[in-house]
Amino acid sequence: MRVSIIGWYGTETLGDRAILDGIFCVLSKYPKISEVYIGSLFDFYTERTLSEDRESIKNSLGDKKVRIFDVKDKKRAKQVIAGSDLVMVGGGPLMDLEELFILKRCFKIARHKGIPTIIMGCGIGPLHADFYKEVVRELLLLSDEICLRDNESVKAAQKMIQKRDHIYCMGDPAVISIENYQLHHQRKEKDYVAINFREYTPGEYGEGFYFDDERIKELLLGLEKDYEQVLLVPMHNFAIGGDDRNFLSRLTYGLQSEKIKVLHDTKNLYETYEIFMNAKACISMRYHSLVIQTILNGNNFIFDYTDKNTGKIAGFLKDFDPDGFYNDRILHLREPNHPDVDDIRTILKSGAVFSYQQTDLPEGYVKMMNQYIK
Repeated sequence: MRVSIIGWYGTETLGDRAILDGIFCVLSKYPKISEVYIGSLFDFYTERTLSEDRESIKNSLGDKKVRIFDVKDKKRAKQVIAGSDLVMVGGGPLMDLEELFILKRCFKIARHKGIPTIIMGCGIGPLHADFYKEVVRELLLLSDEICLRDNESVKAAQKMIQKRDHIYCMGDPAVISIENYQLHHQRKEKDYVAINFREYTPGEYGEGFYFDDERIKELLLGLEKDYEQVLLVPMHNFAIGGDDRNFLSRLTYGLQSEKIKVLHDTKNLYETYEIFMNAKACISMRYHSLVIQTILNGNNFIFDYTDKNTGKIAGFLKDFDPDGFYNDRILHLREPNHPDVDDIRTILKSGAVFSYQQTDLPEGYVKMMNQYIK
């Protein structure tokens, strides 16, 4: 049995790699699956990331074969899709990107051949252009099952296609990967703060950015006084999509601090988990750095560049933090009112920890795994 996974692979962040690893955990429960094909936008890059993550893939998928195909090659993509037993969009956002048309084309091939399709763990938006909204609507209609990562995305999908059946809030598959790692590794706290910042792109998420680079530098120099090391951890290492190392290098240039360090050497998925898990404190900006830090560490502060009410960070917190632990641990970058640098330092130094990751086997993990397997 062959499963083909398409999406944003070929430009994958470490968050995308966590999603894929979580999907592998689910697919490993099906003995009949022998091959998994990954449709990649830049296959050389996916070959590299799969090689770097071979330890996690072996742990999650076992001996099933993983193959890569160029999803932009129409002839090759049609051949692979037509020979599949299941085609899925594997996580990530359905947002204003031209590559949506590639996903739609693959789903149309599958539908024509009578091959089941599934949207697995995706989010909806941000969507601004009407023609992208229409492509996402068509993609939803072409999917036999729609499993989204948060309730905000479910509401958006239901509104787009005017139906409620076959649309489920199943959670982000990355959570399965992160908690699978947590079950097999012990936290060993060390005296450093692990931070992920990304370059802000107003075109995608709206105008306004009220905590500028100078304030971030002020924060880094403050944190230098609180910890033995300040580690800036990139979540993306590829030019397309924004290599975090470029922004972090510009940000730290001229600070003249031996304690503040950008991790230029690429880290694989498990190495990144380990860095965030063992930190005394964390700060996140990219969405999946938040997910990893929240589950594996818990003493973290959030820089939210998405919509305060409907964005992916808001969606995650509504589902994972109903008691509001993060209400005063979040800075909304698109609002003029925000905590002072010293306030952020004080919050992190308090050592208060989000309780979710303290259980041996979180109920949410078991429920998510069982839902996806079903």
